[in-house]
This record gives sequence, C-alpha cells and structure tokens, in this order.
Amino acid sequence: MEIAKRLRRDRLPPSKRVVQKAFQNLKLTRSQITAEEAKRNFNQYLRQAFIETLKVLENYEAPIYSEALKRVCDRHIEDIKEGLEVFRKNEDPLKGLRAAVSDVILPRLYNEMWEIFQSRAQSRKTRGGKDWELQLATLFDLMNVPYQKRKKRYRIDFVLPNEDYFEKYRQRSFIVSAKRTLRERWREVVEELVRYRAPNVYLATADEDISEDKAKEITGYGIHLAVWDEVKKRNFPRIPGVVGFSRLSEDIDMYNRQHWRKSL
Repeated sequence: MEIAKRLRRDRLPPSKRVVQKAFQNLKLTRSQITAEEAKRNFNQYLRQAFIETLKVLENYEAPIYSEALKRVCDRHIEDIKEGLEVFRKNEDPLKGLRAAVSDVILPRLYNEMWEIFQSRAQSRKTRGGKDWELQLATLFDLMNVPYQKRKKRYRIDFVLPNEDYFEKYRQRSFIVSAKRTLRERWREVVEELVRYRAPNVYLATADEDISEDKAKEITGYGIHLAVWDEVKKRNFPRIPGVVGFSRLSEDIDMYNRQHWRKSL
C-alpha cells in the first residue's frame, strides 16, 4: 500500500543501521569483544544478532504501521461513525462492540488493512536477505577477516579475502553466498556457485526447515551448506558437506592465519 511504502521510505532506517543497532544492543562491537571471541562464539553471536535485528526492526516498524492504520481510519471516518451507532444501539456493550467491528468497520476497512499487512510482509522479505548478509559481514569484521563484497548483479555475496587473490589462489580462497531462506530460487544460487569451480564454496543460510534431500542435492554439487550448529547436529550429522557456523568460522580463521595475513 502506498501509505505504508511512503512511511517506510521516510521513517524506516536502512538495514545497515538496524543491524548495527542490534550488535550494539548485544554489546558485540570491536571495543567490547576480541577477534578470538568472535571466532569462538560465531554461531552464538550470529544467532543472537539474527534475533535482535528483528526486534530492532519491529521497534522501528511499530509506529510506522500504527500511523498507516490511523490514516486508513481517517479515510473511513463515516464507516467508523456508522459502527459506533451500531455499538450504541445494542444494550449489551460487548455484543455491540463485536457487531460494530465485525459487521461494519472491519468489512469496510479490510482491503486497505490487508494491503498494509501484505506490504509489511513483503518489506520484511526484502530486508531479511540484506539483514542476514550484513549480520555475517559484521561478524567477519569482528573476526578481522578480509573479504570483498560482490556487486548486486551477482548472487555471490563475499569473496574471501578478495577477488584478485581468488584469481591467483583459488584453492586458498572462500566464496560465500548468504541466503536467509532456501525456499525460493535457491537452485539459481547453487548454479552460480558451481561455476566458480573452487573447493571452499559455501551457501550460508538461517533456514532451519531444510529437507535432507535438499541438503544432499546442494552438497552433491561440491558446495558446503553452512547452517546453525544445532541444525547440523540435529538434522544432518551424517552429511559431511553440511557444516555448522562454528566450523565455517574455524575454517575461515585457519585460512586467514595460514595464508591471507601473509599475502595481503
């Protein structure tokens, strides 16, 4: 809905500021934790940031959508007055309120209210992927790990340590694609990852609803699927290509210490 879109555009901070606020709330900043702590607690900190980012976003969203609903009510003031009359005519206040809302107000306002909720859901979906990417990037920063972001037209989000190094030392580099969920278009991401023909290629997801067949299909392409430690342990203990985020951080840290620091 245009009202919700305009209010979000004017009042909702960009993903970068929301994620930064989440890490600050959790006291996960360079001045408060060490690179070793970020590496050792990577899975835990990422999970906390994932949850806290949504809380921060909800705090920003609440007054925006409240204002959008108020403006819808303002446009339907006559319908609300009609509902008020229904309420007043009923001797039972509870029954009167129920009749006013369900028989008059809600049917008249339903379409516009539904559009606001749909707009919110679509905005969450769009921001979710960007927020997830920024959460990973922030933890890489806290680990003092070098990386290069890819341009938006690519489905690959990170090249570690950078593209020039990757061209020279493909075996010692990492390719990481951040995908918050694997419900839609994940095969397109996998197809692009496969084209890199490198040993350290990862698809990092926050999705916990991944079937064993899907995990086997992804890892069958030679791609590592990085998931929450608890998801790895619970759902995929026997699929070696599926790794927990702790393992991902350990591998990245090892390559950083053994190769990247010496070359950059």
